Amino acid sequence: MLGLANAELARVDPLEMNLLVGAELPLLATLEIGTYQKQADNWAADFQSRLPGMEVAFSRRPGDWKHDIDFFRLGQLCWYVDEVLGIRYREDQRDLRHVLYTDPSDLFLNGVMDTRRGTCANMAALHVALGWRLGWPVSLACVGSHLICRYDDGKVTHNIEATNNGSGGFHSHPDSFYRVEFSLPERAIQCGSDLRAVTPREMLGLFYGFRARHLENVVRLEEAERDYLWARALFPPSRRLYNAQM
Repeated sequence: MLGLANAELARVDPLEMNLLVGAELPLLATLEIGTYQKQADNWAADFQSRLPGMEVAFSRRPGDWKHDIDFFRLGQLCWYVDEVLGIRYREDQRDLRHVLYTDPSDLFLNGVMDTRRGTCANMAALHVALGWRLGWPVSLACVGSHLICRYDDGKVTHNIEATNNGSGGFHSHPDSFYRVEFSLPERAIQCGSDLRAVTPREMLGLFYGFRARHLENVVRLEEAERDYLWARALFPPSRRLYNAQM
């Protein structure tokens, strides 16, 4: 994957990309990636089968959804992940200021898919993996040390907050909200680090950053340094990855 251009990486399943990076860790070395791909395929197919019935509600009240069918569909996917799949943010980590990711499953997709409990890293990635299966232009986006799912079709953008769940699961805040809530400096936006949909190559860099964070937290610092270097080579503007390595 490291040798692929963005156009080629765009055809790679983000779930496979995520778990291939994770599977190089001893604790995740026995992952059956194909099993997780099949599970995600089934979830996406189930959601797709429900969508025509859901869209009746949009036709009745399009103004509630910005008159944007894609925005409505994003909302319904969030509802599906929340209410049908029952996925929640890890309760024991929600109010912590600093988390030690000694278990890499808290960062990679196998964790949230196995336990239905996750973090901003794997919950946002799950929304991206499902959206990719539906053919939607979605990717990860950085907001400081936080991650969201971002829809960007070249004309319209929507931010999807993957971790606010338990009551329908759909929260779409404008960029202005995140600038204030996370005290984002203007430089973070101007340099291309934050509040934009990352490219497939940059997303691979973020997955390397996940692995580096785990290695750092279990004090395998030489390996963490190597992965942070890979991460930054793949996503050079990222302030998140620069600060982590420094």
